Amino acid sequence: MSSNSAWTGARLHINESELMCRTGCGYYGNPAWDGHCSKCYKEMVQKTQQRKTVFDPTQKIRNKVSRSVSDVSELTSTATSMMSRKFDRFEEKRRQQLDKRTKAVKSIFRKSQSKDVNKVEHPKPNRQLSIESQCVGQEFNDFLKTLSKDVQVRVSKQINMFVDKMLRCVEFQSVDESGEQVHDFYNTMNEMVSMQSAYHDLTQEQVDKINELTERYVTTRLYKALISAVNAVNEEKDLAIQNRIRSLAWVSSQHLECGVKDSCEEVRETLDLVITELIEMNSRRVPSDKLKCLVSSSHHVLNLLKQSRGGSPASADDFLPALIYCVLQASPPLLHSNIAYITNFAQQSSLQSGEAGYFFTNLCCAVAFIEKMTAESLGLTADEFERYMSGVALPPNALDGGVWLCEGMRIMQQNLKTLDDLQSRMDRLLTESDALMKEMDDVQENVSKEVAGVIERTPLTIRPRKADIDEEVPASELLPPPLTPQVCDLA
Repeated sequence: MSSNSAWTGARLHINESELMCRTGCGYYGNPAWDGHCSKCYKEMVQKTQQRKTVFDPTQKIRNKVSRSVSDVSELTSTATSMMSRKFDRFEEKRRQQLDKRTKAVKSIFRKSQSKDVNKVEHPKPNRQLSIESQCVGQEFNDFLKTLSKDVQVRVSKQINMFVDKMLRCVEFQSVDESGEQVHDFYNTMNEMVSMQSAYHDLTQEQVDKINELTERYVTTRLYKALISAVNAVNEEKDLAIQNRIRSLAWVSSQHLECGVKDSCEEVRETLDLVITELIEMNSRRVPSDKLKCLVSSSHHVLNLLKQSRGGSPASADDFLPALIYCVLQASPPLLHSNIAYITNFAQQSSLQSGEAGYFFTNLCCAVAFIEKMTAESLGLTADEFERYMSGVALPPNALDGGVWLCEGMRIMQQNLKTLDDLQSRMDRLLTESDALMKEMDDVQENVSKEVAGVIERTPLTIRPRKADIDEEVPASELLPPPLTPQVCDLA
């Protein structure tokens, strides 16, 4: 890339067909599943395991050994497995005894002064529900009250049994196993409320609501255990993608040719909304809520492209590069963990089709592109890419937009721009003030000349006064003469 122009090479492009499942089933694929949808990926894994079982010579030996009681290897394997099971039972029993002793000691300190020791009730190992679990439980109960009594009992029983079962075993199994069990339960509940005769009176809206609340209640109750397992598995990936995004902070919209005019204030405000929604996704507990944040941020991305294009709508080819740019700007926390959590515990129908499935597939593609981004991807030389990645150098005009910088630096540049505007306004004000003062001086000079000309044309002549009005006149002279009384003759 030259030092004074942006790259105009091959533009990042992904066809719509590349987002679909590789088997052509019509659902959206996922890079985490090798481009397959969840259904096809599960079938592929099962077939692979079956092939290994059929063609694996070790498995054949195991089968023969299982049919031959006299085989020494079987005895050894059986003895080993028995010893292992016995040891596991011993450890479990020992752990239970230690727990009982611990609880017994604690109960001694907690017991009241009552003499009847048998009446001391030990607390049950029930877990304290969080505020979120209480709220979603209340929401589910309010909805179930609108249904028949039989449906209430059946649905509540199935869900409570599954949640209790998962609470006991979720800590001792992998994320994939937990995800498979959760998906199987979703399918079981969907088939139960859709096909069994006891639920024939339900409308499709009520069936969808039950499926939605089932996901919400199960994932909220199991959230701490599930997210802990997901974070533990994806911890290294989360740190790696976080460091990767920080190293790519110099990538601008020109490098990706996404058409985002980040120098525009309106576009910048919309970009802030996208960043907020992407970060907010990590704080949600329910997979569907995380998907809602993703859908909302994607709508803002489309609006951002529309603003950058002067009001013309953006195409699907423009969306993915813009989303990649927004992910680089947002640097969402625990990105891989959130993707894995949604993948394993969301309703698969929402990921295989629809708006949420489309945007989620694009997000997975964006993350994969960021992880595999090279110098060729951005149209740079290998030396330029390494220098930018290491922070030794910055791309040309990197500080013009200031978008990739931290928030403090961006605000500082905005303030400097504001100061420049104020300085130009002040200079213009001083110029206008000088012009006004000059104009006032010219007016004064003109007025003085006109007054002097008038005085010259009509000089002042002092004439004597006609009467002295300043002398005092006696009051008797000013008053009329008094009246003379007259006598009338009445004769």
